[in-house]
Amino acid sequence: MDKLILIAIKTDKGYYITDNIKNDRYYGTQLKGMRFDGKIPLATFQEHWFFIEETPKKVEREKNRPYINQRFELKTPETFPKLKKTYIAKEVMLKEPCSENDYTREVTEEFQKIKSLYEYKYERGEMIYDSQEFEFVVIAEMKDIPGKESFKYEVYKTKWAHEGTTNLHEKDIILLKEIDNIIVPPILKHTRECFINSHDTYRIIRCYVKKNIDLEVAEITSDYGFCFAVSKKIALIENEKYTIDKNLFTKRKPKLETRYRSNREVKIFEMTWSPECYNTYTPVKGFKGKNEKDLKNNVDKYLKDLITKINEPLVDCPHCKGLGVILQEEGGKSDEK
Repeated sequence: MDKLILIAIKTDKGYYITDNIKNDRYYGTQLKGMRFDGKIPLATFQEHWFFIEETPKKVEREKNRPYINQRFELKTPETFPKLKKTYIAKEVMLKEPCSENDYTREVTEEFQKIKSLYEYKYERGEMIYDSQEFEFVVIAEMKDIPGKESFKYEVYKTKWAHEGTTNLHEKDIILLKEIDNIIVPPILKHTRECFINSHDTYRIIRCYVKKNIDLEVAEITSDYGFCFAVSKKIALIENEKYTIDKNLFTKRKPKLETRYRSNREVKIFEMTWSPECYNTYTPVKGFKGKNEKDLKNNVDKYLKDLITKINEPLVDCPHCKGLGVILQEEGGKSDEK
């Protein structure tokens, strides 16, 4: 059995350990099936990393759970009252079974004749452990390792909204310093400076606005995978008259119709993403944070502030006739802007 190399980070509370410092998705961990001084290690927020309180003196690896009380029980005793209700497996098997399916062969000739009337049953004993040779390597010491918060934002799967949504997760976060990808253990990477690129930032904002916009006071006027814009619907003090030609796109004689509009639209938000940089739209900058928690706080604050601004109901100021607007509050009161 190969020696187990345990990588550890020492804290005031105990040790965070792993046997997979790269945390590569193609490699698992052996620690889930091991005991440290007779105790199962605690799982942490980081896959492949576990927690133990003391420097281990003994490490054991799971071997197997033995099959015990192996037997054959008569399926319907009431139908065959003269047959023996239970046979101990060793009584009728030429070879001791070591797995669930071994009972299907190598029974005595006499029992073979009635075996179909019986059901093989067993229980599993306590796990047996083998001693594991190991080396314990402490690579860092710190007061504590802060936990991680859930990082999940809904975005559209593709540039087309009708194709459904998915979620952005921690895997989409990029460390600000490339060197951190090399020298920082995976369990500490959420404590480093990080960001989300411009495209993913665009996707988060677009989906959030579409899901939370109040269409009574605002309208999405551009909605594509490369550009996005929102206009505010500003209620007019007086309905505005305008005329349309109902036969404009035909060869018929013009047919004029008078209509009235109750609001006007003013663009309040627009964006594209880098390096797409569509037309004259403003490329949105990627969200940044001093660490993963700070990044999440920055994303949440931006989204909250943005949707509050978009959903703020406005009406034209009655004094300046559209040269200014006022905030329309509940109950008919207004604050001049």
